[in-house]
Amino acid sequence: MRLGRPQKRHTTFAASAAAAAQSSAALLSRWTTVGRRCHVGPVKHGPEAPQHGVTITEFGAVGDGVTLNTKAFQNAIFYLNSFADKGGAQLFVPAGRWLTGSFSLISHLTLSLDKDAVIIGSPDSFHWPVIDPLPSYGRDSSRNVCIDHCYVTTGDDVIVIKSGWDEYGISFAHPSSNISISNITGETQGGAGIAFGSEMSGGISEVRAEGLHIVNSLHGIRIKTTPGRGGYVKNVYIADVSMDNVSMAIRITGNYGEHPDDRYDRKALPMISNITIKDVVGINIGVAGSKVLAKGLASWNELC
Repeated sequence: MRLGRPQKRHTTFAASAAAAAQSSAALLSRWTTVGRRCHVGPVKHGPEAPQHGVTITEFGAVGDGVTLNTKAFQNAIFYLNSFADKGGAQLFVPAGRWLTGSFSLISHLTLSLDKDAVIIGSPDSFHWPVIDPLPSYGRDSSRNVCIDHCYVTTGDDVIVIKSGWDEYGISFAHPSSNISISNITGETQGGAGIAFGSEMSGGISEVRAEGLHIVNSLHGIRIKTTPGRGGYVKNVYIADVSMDNVSMAIRITGNYGEHPDDRYDRKALPMISNITIKDVVGINIGVAGSKVLAKGLASWNELC
């Protein structure tokens, strides 16, 4: 998946199926800037735009901030799914305030927002149905993601990277990897500006985050895990971060979260290694940092 900003008027979200990088060196060699846009994987020649595109209004959406547009987004993405393997597809959201409940993105989709477009999550919990937990506990991994030039305000983590929950994530064995995050402004009263876990049993690696501005938030940067998760978080680089009015700038917790059931392996210990956090500046910070590790946690190495 790729999120980026094209050269003209809108913010772009796209998905790709390129192979994930296998090391941080490989990761760095794959990030290429095309204009002001992130590019994941080798540089492609020729037009970058997907071959087939529609506008959300073609599916009945109304950007008045009041009309619920969940069905419009769901129907548009369902329609565009047939073009995913035919050069990709693009869904354009024009200027307006677009109220919606949950909808899922697909691979090879570009969700392109006009600079004056705002997608608003419905405050009605009825519009956010509970998903059947099995086997979805293991299936929340992403590869080849670029998130660029976004403003997000939310009640939970602004950006969070996960990879499966306990035995389900270990069994599914799909790591989240090859992820670039840049030029993000985020605000959250209940979470972190950028977080990892606590569901990370399939593994998280090759993450680079730069140019983050976190304001009016509970946490700035957070890593969460607990015994029983298994998996790993490794090769993470976070730099050029500014914070204002954040309760805790950096928090690492090794005993966070619950388990989906009692069938998890208590000997499955997560491994955390090669984490770099640098060039962080903050004002109005409550606590600079906190690290709480669980007894028996397998490994927390090379944290700097």
